[in-house]
Parts: sequence; C-alpha cells; structure tokens
Amino acid sequence: NRTKARLAVTGRPSSTDLVDAGFVILLGMIALWGFRTTFDSPRFLAVSAVGLILGVAVAHIANVLRQHWLVLALMVVVTFFLFGGAVALSSDAIAGFVPNGTVLSRLARLTVSGWKDLLTTLPPVDGAGQFLVLPYLLALACGAATFLWARRAGSPSWPLLLPVALLAIVILLGTIEPAGLLIQGLGFAMVAFLWVVLRRRRRLRVVGTGAGDRSQILIGAVLVAAALGLGAVAGGHLPGTD
Repeated sequence: NRTKARLAVTGRPSSTDLVDAGFVILLGMIALWGFRTTFDSPRFLAVSAVGLILGVAVAHIANVLRQHWLVLALMVVVTFFLFGGAVALSSDAIAGFVPNGTVLSRLARLTVSGWKDLLTTLPPVDGAGQFLVLPYLLALACGAATFLWARRAGSPSWPLLLPVALLAIVILLGTIEPAGLLIQGLGFAMVAFLWVVLRRRRRLRVVGTGAGDRSQILIGAVLVAAALGLGAVAGGHLPGTD
C-alpha cells in the first residue's frame, strides 16, 4: 500500500504502466505505418511517435490524479496546440517550437478541413508540410485514450478497439496501394494478441486460477498458429480479395 501511495504522489509509472504504454505506442506506430505511401518522407513516423508518447504521458498524469475523461480530453487539446508547432509546424513556429498565432490558426484549420485536403491531394504529399498535423493528432488522441482505458478497464481486450479503429482510419485515409501487408496485418495481430494475453495473465495471477506458464505459452502458440493458418487458407477465398 505504501508503494502504491508513493507512486500516486510522485507520478512515477509502475511496471504495468510501462508495459501498457509500450504496447499502446507499438500498436499505434504499426497502425500509422499505413501513411508510408501517403507521405514522401518518413518524417511522419517521428511525428507519430512523439504524438503517441505525449498522449500516453498526458493520460498517465490524468490517471495518477484520478481525473475524469473529460479532463483528459481538455488536456489533450491543450497538448495538441502547445506542442503542435514544435512537432508538426516547426517552420511556422517561433524558434522552431514556440507556437504563435499562425501556428494556432493552422492547427485549428487543419483539424477541421485537413482530412478533406489530404484525400483530394495527389499522393505522395510533402513529408515536411502541413499534413503532418494529421498523424500527430491521430497519434496523440489514440495514445491518450487507449492508455487511459487500458489502465482503468477491467477487461483485458476492450482497450484494443481504439488501436484497431486507428488502423482502419489510416487505411481509409491512405492510398489504394497497401503500405505494408505483413506489418499492418500479421504484425498488428501478433502484438495485439500478446498484449491481451499479458493483460489477462495479470488478472489470473491475482485471482490465482491461472494455469502454468508453459501450458499457457503452448496454448497461446497453438491458437496463434491456428488463426494464421486459417487466415492463409481462407483469406484468398473471401469476397473482395482482388
């Protein structure tokens, strides 16, 4: 109890906080990899990583302070405008990182109309231009919401819905050419399965009803292998595979 109280006061993340944060960032990066064919440079990956880290950090602060999710939403908005110039619009910011009126107005405008502009611009778009605001916003929002849900939810799998939604949004906003079938398909699925398994094991360990480590690893490996095999065999025969 003393350890938990100390963590709550200092805000230092626990080991479970760090594990969940790592999986949230990794799943978000895999999902945002879908913009590889949209931008002409990999800078969007760095912007996405910063957005995910900021989102997780803001959510951790809200969780430590036991704030309502509406407070987290306000914190995300403030973070978006406070760091937007340094992360995505450094060419317009003062000294490359201090937001000014131009940066704030462009951030607000791109939040509303940037999606339509991205879809109607012939790809690849400028990898150092204004459209970097969009992956930054998606990463920030997904990182904050997913981490807070993961730390407060009793279910081990429900928080996974947000990274899946992010993956779908990136695919819809991206180009017709797939950015990475293995990375976004197989990679995302394996990381998601592993995260759910680890979160489930935490609850089993507390209740004391979990099986041994070797049997759980064996069962998990068999299930993943069966799922991949079924996908490989049946996937090519589903509607729309062309």
